[in-house]
Amino acid sequence: MERHWTADLLWIALAFGLVGLNGFFVAAEFALIKVRPARLAQLVRQRKPFARSAQWLSKRLDRSLSACQLGITMASLGLGWIGEPAIAHLLRPCDSADMRDVEVAILMLRLGDHIDDFVQLSFEGGIGSDH
Repeated sequence: MERHWTADLLWIALAFGLVGLNGFFVAAEFALIKVRPARLAQLVRQRKPFARSAQWLSKRLDRSLSACQLGITMASLGLGWIGEPAIAHLLRPCDSADMRDVEVAILMLRLGDHIDDFVQLSFEGGIGSDH
């Protein structure tokens, strides 16, 4: 039985959502590592949104970074579970199975590499910024 194109679109949208989730955890990890405690204290005094939460997380850095790593791992596993079959199904008419697997792996790696850069550039001057 042939899958309908809307099912393919749903699976691809879920895959892109997981790439975004992966980027969120990577950006959170970088922000936690980069932020200075004095900057967080200043943001808390200014009553900036989420500053108190960020300060709480930075005081528990080992656990916070472990949670980020768990989120990255789970999002990546979900991406492999959902994204690979969704994109492979669309590429099925193109090439052999081995070539599709290589193309899907390259696509997921390229998207995953750039989503955290995009998130950090979008929020430059945010909570993880030194200025």
